[in-house]
Amino acid sequence: MVKAFTRSGGVNRGRMPDGSANPIDKHIGAQIRRRRLLLNISQEKLGALLGLTFQQIQKYEQGMNRVSGSRIWDLCQVLGVEPNYFFMEMDSKTANESPRMLRYDGCGVLPEISHVEDDPLLRVETLELITAYYRLKPRLRELFAETIKQAVRTV
Repeated sequence: MVKAFTRSGGVNRGRMPDGSANPIDKHIGAQIRRRRLLLNISQEKLGALLGLTFQQIQKYEQGMNRVSGSRIWDLCQVLGVEPNYFFMEMDSKTANESPRMLRYDGCGVLPEISHVEDDPLLRVETLELITAYYRLKPRLRELFAETIKQAVRTV
């Protein structure tokens, strides 16, 4: 049996049954915040670049407001990321809190979502490291790269 959408209470518009923000929306918001901070952009500036208020950016970052597909597109353009960035490093527990899974009543119709290990090149940690690396002056980058290569050889 599938739970119905309701206007008040229950599973509604992606929120949790208790009315709190969906963990997937929180994850997307955390990814927006992480990228914004990595680029050293304030909520006010990001809002201005998107034609929004900083309060709307706050709500996105907290997962209180869901981010539409068209807004994801705009965020990709402004933050310089691909759409999959917003879903990277999402664990299976969070992924299984999707509105589709919340409507599932456990009758064996829908399997739980399991994730294959993410490509290390797409991890947030890797992106942050690469961004920091390219902020270095060219000569320092060369020295840093050589140091890393030597460290790997000794392991």
